Amino acid sequence: MRKHPDKPEVDINYLKKLGYEPRDIDLMMIVRATIFLFGFFGVTALVTVWVFWLFVNQDVKSESGAPKIARKMPPPDYPMLQERPIWGDPHMDIQKFRMEEDERVNTPAWRDKQKGIVRIPVDRAIDIVLEKGLPARPAPGVSSGTPGTPVRTTPSRKE
Repeated sequence: MRKHPDKPEVDINYLKKLGYEPRDIDLMMIVRATIFLFGFFGVTALVTVWVFWLFVNQDVKSESGAPKIARKMPPPDYPMLQERPIWGDPHMDIQKFRMEEDERVNTPAWRDKQKGIVRIPVDRAIDIVLEKGLPARPAPGVSSGTPGTPVRTTPSRKE
């Protein structure tokens, strides 16, 4: 007699021949693995909290009462890139930097008066290069004048 009258009789040997797996999953094994996984997560969380509190409770103050890990400002004679790096306004710092940069780029000045080296504005330097041209090497196989002769780099306009 069959155990369950509402379920049809299944020939397991026939199913094995077709390639079906006749065994069911082991529910107890899945339950144990799930319990182990959540237990492992819980233990890991507890150990992490314990290590955190271990480090928090360590003495971080020096004998003077100041924290040992406080940021120290450089000595007054140390060169500062910004006038007030912590309390200053970064927008004003960059604005001042750009104004100084524009002044350097757009105004002529002596670089080295003894050697005769002058700093000229960039726009004027571009105009001079366009007027005089750049020295260029001749193309391979083409003979030209003496080496180092300036050659116009801009095409001449035909009107």
